[in-house]
Amino acid sequence: RLNSSHLVISYAVFCLKKNRPISIIAFSFLVYTFFLMIRRPPRSTLFPYTTLFRSTAALTYSPLLYQAGASVNWAAFVNDDLGIFKDLSSRLGIKASRGISKFITSFYVDANGPHASLYSSGYGNIINIANGAASNNPRLSAQGLSDALKILAGMKDSTGDPILVTGRLKLVYGPGDVAIANNLMHMLEVYLTTEGGNAGTAQPAQFVRTTNWLTQNMDMVMDPYIPIVVTTVAAKNSWCIFVDPASQERPAIEIGFLQGFETPQLFSKVPNTQRMGGGVDPTMGDFFSQNQDIKIVGVMGGTQIDGRTTVGSNGSGS
Repeated sequence: RLNSSHLVISYAVFCLKKNRPISIIAFSFLVYTFFLMIRRPPRSTLFPYTTLFRSTAALTYSPLLYQAGASVNWAAFVNDDLGIFKDLSSRLGIKASRGISKFITSFYVDANGPHASLYSSGYGNIINIANGAASNNPRLSAQGLSDALKILAGMKDSTGDPILVTGRLKLVYGPGDVAIANNLMHMLEVYLTTEGGNAGTAQPAQFVRTTNWLTQNMDMVMDPYIPIVVTTVAAKNSWCIFVDPASQERPAIEIGFLQGFETPQLFSKVPNTQRMGGGVDPTMGDFFSQNQDIKIVGVMGGTQIDGRTTVGSNGSGS
């Protein structure tokens, strides 16, 4: 979900001014709305506005054209006894939806796992020992979630003040972690030998038995394009957690569509073949090739904004 009704987006210690050469309007796309909304908080009535907020350089992004098409000869339509070309527009629609999904995925993962521009030592949002985790880049697990939540809770703004995280979180993972994610989401109790208990190789001296609080505030998002965008084998089990921008004014990513292309649009080439003394025959298509041409077009763009509302691991354990 994208809210772009404000030309200037401001919030505590982080101000974003968006200069847009195109008209970007609100949209929502499946589960990806969780990190794509920006809103302006109310102005303070206690202090001058300029003393509470700082500015950063303006971020801009331009639209990119994506299209896919098909050309079917008149003879193929005539001999289409099985009707395989009747759903051609639906197939192109599926192709466009897949393209949008992969486009969004490429903003938070790259070939090596969590995107290097969004997950960095500067943001301190990589799940590793340096940032307070029990291990480096853990596979999705109860301990990994616990570490991720600790790192997320410890985020600070540019002045050193804490960034308070409230509201729901979004756990994003690939198809290789479907079973793990569902087991974590539906587990009833957790027995801990760390985070309150004492570690041990056999029977620990002390353990903590707790209800499953780790995922009570999370929504699961399975992204099938993670192992496609991530080409490094060891990192194909990358996973991330995003803060819902409905409760936090610091989006990690923004995606926008050109006005008029909020959803992919279908186009067809105008047929130019007609019978002598009659009208145009749409089934004949082009006069010379007798092909009917159809394509689907999408125009979209996006940018990364702030990595302090997300944490991630490449799942390699190293």
